[in-house]
Amino acid sequence: MNDWAEEAAAKAFEQDEQRQENIQRSNREAKIKDEVGPRLFKELIEWIASQVEKYNKLRGKEELKVQRIEAAKMASGIIHDRIVVSRLDGKKLALKIEYLPETGMITYECGAGKGSFALQAGDDGQMRFETPYHQAVSVEDIGTEALSKFMSSQF
Repeated sequence: MNDWAEEAAAKAFEQDEQRQENIQRSNREAKIKDEVGPRLFKELIEWIASQVEKYNKLRGKEELKVQRIEAAKMASGIIHDRIVVSRLDGKKLALKIEYLPETGMITYECGAGKGSFALQAGDDGQMRFETPYHQAVSVEDIGTEALSKFMSSQF
């Protein structure tokens, strides 16, 4: 004979346990994002700055400049870090790359378009940035995409 109360209580305990595991995993991932995200964004800034410096040297003149704006405040009140790449001749809209710690997102925008990458935990537990299609990308991949879009912009 089935005992509904025992089955229902067992199922409720199982659901409680699963919910608690999800909360713990989420808290662990949030803590890791808080540590890893800013470090990876700093790596991106350093990589872009080195590439712009190398580009200017290869061109034999200063064409591009990089500016880092720390802890800028958006209209919504969200604090984020931003890097801006611009042409010294002012002929194109600047490339703006931002990191939003609250969401773990890197976004970029320039005259040729925009893109975004989310900080996610992989199956191996390692944090990495992913495209909207859940493809893992490196800091160099993000920088290459953003700089290439910026340089191809007609605006």
